[in-house]
Amino acid sequence: MQIQMYPCRGIHYQMKMEDMVMIMNNKEEQLDKELENIQKGLREISKVENYLKDHNIEYEKNMIFNGIQIATKDWDVVFHKYAYGYKNGLMEACGSICRLNEDVEGWLSAKDIIERLENNN
Repeated sequence: MQIQMYPCRGIHYQMKMEDMVMIMNNKEEQLDKELENIQKGLREISKVENYLKDHNIEYEKNMIFNGIQIATKDWDVVFHKYAYGYKNGLMEACGSICRLNEDVEGWLSAKDIIERLENNN
């Protein structure tokens, strides 16, 4: 068993190599999950964009907080690290597409947005 010594504010503490490996594996799993959710969110917002293109609905696509915003004249959807649902690969919407008179609604999939468009909200 190998033991590493680490300085921590003038105090030394010991950590087994097995514990270090476990911590690194957990970090790697967390990063893999976050990357998976980012890819999912990008796919979701791309589905919304494709729907708008296919139905000749005017929109703008913008970069916002290192993420993406799809904006029409009445509503927008975003996928960025501050959006409700980001950690699950989902989008946040605001404007007329929101239900229950909410200003902002999160945790929405492309299916949710498209269903609302097809049902006129």
